[in-house]
Amino acid sequence: MISIQELESHLWGAADILRGSIDSADYKHYIFGLLFYKRLCDVWEEEYEDRLKKYKDEEVARDPDEHRFHVPVGSFWSDIRKKSKNIGEALNIAFRAIEDHNKRLNGIFQDVDFNNKERFPDAVLQRLLQHFDKYRLRNAVCRKASEKIIRILAATFFASSQRHEYSRASL
Repeated sequence: MISIQELESHLWGAADILRGSIDSADYKHYIFGLLFYKRLCDVWEEEYEDRLKKYKDEEVARDPDEHRFHVPVGSFWSDIRKKSKNIGEALNIAFRAIEDHNKRLNGIFQDVDFNNKERFPDAVLQRLLQHFDKYRLRNAVCRKASEKIIRILAATFFASSQRHEYSRASL
C-alpha cells in the first residue's frame, strides 16, 4: 500500500520528469490528470477482477453497469502503455473517450492536452507513463488517502513547486 509520503515523493518524481517541458504552474493539470486517469483504469481493473471472480463470465465482468466508470476499449492505461509513437495523441483520445462515456466526468480532462510534441515528446511521455506504472492505484491503496489529505498534499505540492525547484537545483 502506498503511503502519503510515498505518494508525495511519487508526484515530485513526475514533476522532475516534466521539468523543462512545461511551466511548473501547469504541472498540476498534467500530473493530476494522469494520476486520475491511472486510478480510474486501476479501479476498473480491480472491479473487473472482482466481477470475473464472482460471476465467472468475462462479458458480465466487462459490462459498464458493473463499474463505477466506463473505460472504453482502447482507452485503458495498458493500451496507452503499449504505444511508442504519438503517445500524446493517444492519451488525448483516451481522455475524450472516457469523458464521452461518463457524463459525470465531462470536462475533467479539459486542461490536459498532451498532443504537443515540442512540450511532450514521446520519450518524455514514455518516462512519465513508466513512472506512473510503479503503483497500482486501486481502492485498497487509496482508501487511506482521504480527499482532505489529497487536497492538502496538492496545495502543498504545487504551492511550493518553485521553492522546491530552487532547493533541488541547489543540492
